[in-house]
Parts: sequence; structure tokens; C-alpha cells
Amino acid sequence: MATNVEIAAHLDITPDWVSKLKGQNILPHTPGKQMDIDRCRVAYINYLRNKARLTSNTDNGTITEHKSRLTSAQADKAEMEVQVLSNTLIRADDVRSAWTEFVANVRAKLLNLPAKMAHQVIGLDSYGQAEELLTIEIYEALNELREVEYQEPNELGMDRDSEDVPTTETATG
Repeated sequence: MATNVEIAAHLDITPDWVSKLKGQNILPHTPGKQMDIDRCRVAYINYLRNKARLTSNTDNGTITEHKSRLTSAQADKAEMEVQVLSNTLIRADDVRSAWTEFVANVRAKLLNLPAKMAHQVIGLDSYGQAEELLTIEIYEALNELREVEYQEPNELGMDRDSEDVPTTETATG
């Protein structure tokens, strides 16, 4: 049997830390009695093991794990660059740019329909003729948009010198 001071000396900790561990019921004790030094040693070792396990589970890993993740990320990046160069992967910015341009074309064509069709619809005799004429024009606009193909960024004049960018005359034919 031992006192707090003797337990502290045996475990290489302070007597205050022994009292704290007793208060947390980590070290086995009976109030008013001295403690068994062997049971306290085993309890303290188990406490340290559990604490080490919890710390290692929340740790982000060892240096070897970090290097492994870095190597894997670099390999993934290189693979994506190869896919971009071989045109099997498209950059998000290129997709966003192409879709923005496509939606702008759709918007322009749809907004142009009333001005283009108003004078033609007025001259028609029936609702059916007006509906047919508008339907034909809508399909014509949609078919025209369907024929627009995706152009690679270099074909759009991106990533080149300003001298290589097509002018309005050359771009529209």
C-alpha cells in the first residue's frame, strides 16, 4: 500500500496529477485508505495506452502516409493532365465557357423570334397557320443550334497570342 506521494514517485508524475487521476477514477482507490501500487501502475499504463490510441486515431497519419497521399495525388493530377491533352477530359472552365456561349445563342435566337415572326403572323388567316409557322421557325432555330459543335479551347482562340485570334470576318465566314 502506498500514499499519493509514493505513487507519484513510482509513476514519475506529480502528487497533484495522482489526485487528479484519482478524481477521474483512472487510478483505483478507496477513500481513506492507501492505494495498491501495482494496481495503480497497471491502471496508469492502460490509461496511457488508451490515450495513445485515441491520439493516433485522430492524428492525420505518419509522414509515410502523408508522402503516400502526396504521391497518389500527384499521380492523379498527371493522369488528368494526360486526359486533358488527349481530349478525353474537358476542363470545367472550358465547359462553363462553352455552355455560357451556347445558352447565350439560344437566348438570342428565342428573343429574336417575335421580331422576326410578328409581321408574318399578322398576315395569316387562322390560328393553325400561325402555330405552324411559329413551330417551323422554332424548329429551325433549334436545328441550327444543334449543328453547333464544341470547339477546343485552342480553336476558340484561347491560350494563343492575340494575333492568332480570328477576326469577325474570318470567324463568321
